[in-house]
Amino acid sequence: MTVQELISKLEKLPKNLQIYQADHDHGLYETSGKPNNVILIDKKNMDDIQNDKYDLCFQDTPKRYVVIRP
Repeated sequence: MTVQELISKLEKLPKNLQIYQADHDHGLYETSGKPNNVILIDKKNMDDIQNDKYDLCFQDTPKRYVVIRP
């Protein structure tokens, strides 16, 4: 999903509702909490510890992307 696609979906919803996040194994009505941050990830800013050469979590992600975090 792109940022524009997310915005488009959010624009169709009531503006005064809280947003919650769900983890990959949650059912339809389960949540893990409320997100509080939206972060732009740019791999050119990764250091020697947090990088996609050694951590498999990063290897399939694009050079730049957005993360919604708790």
